[in-house]
Amino acid sequence: VAPKLGDESQQEALTLSDLVGTWKESEEKPTSRSRKLEKSLKRMTPTAAPLPKIVQERNERKAAYSITSKDVSKWQNIVKANREARTLEFSNRQAANL
Repeated sequence: VAPKLGDESQQEALTLSDLVGTWKESEEKPTSRSRKLEKSLKRMTPTAAPLPKIVQERNERKAAYSITSKDVSKWQNIVKANREARTLEFSNRQAANL
């Protein structure tokens, strides 16, 4: 007798190991396919749940900040020299040096 759809007390979660267990019982001798399936089931581990959106965004901002700070540090000496210079000269010579 099949349980009714609305009857939650009789419904249980069906897992892959339940299906494999019935499959093993129905076979007399294990085949290469069933051995491969057993090995893969043993190797399978549950994956970690994804991080909450807020934590993930925070980690992305940290990574972006470190990349940006490296790029900015390349220009700090040039910016400092330009600030300390009395006048700025914009010519092709300076563009070639960059």
